[in-house]
Amino acid sequence: MCEGIARAGNGEFLLAVHTESILQKCAKLFNAARSPFLRGISINWGNISTTPGVTFSHQGSPRSVATRSLPLVQQAPHTIHAIHVGTRMNIFALITSRHAKPPKEIVVSGVLDDEFRQPFQLRIAVQQIALGEWL
Repeated sequence: MCEGIARAGNGEFLLAVHTESILQKCAKLFNAARSPFLRGISINWGNISTTPGVTFSHQGSPRSVATRSLPLVQQAPHTIHAIHVGTRMNIFALITSRHAKPPKEIVVSGVLDDEFRQPFQLRIAVQQIALGEWL
């Protein structure tokens, strides 16, 4: 329930288990509530496109399915509404072409949600994991 309420309100939630203090969690949430967060987020993957994925549509027979080819990069989460101060965010990408090289870094940009509406930009190194490492 707490997670659903936080997601609906573009907020954050923390859970405390029996062995840890709720005071530290409350202080972290209080600090996050008093700090501006990043809105209007876009991620620049360099020369790689991030258009939405496969679209399925039935045309006539239920046995035939028309598909559109996969984009070169599929990003998850596809849309990022806000990033809150002090929270960790993982952004994943699946690159469908063996010939496309992943960028060394991505650029996350947006606007700080404060009275000055300052533009924000951060370069983040990309950690590459090949599919063969998981098999």
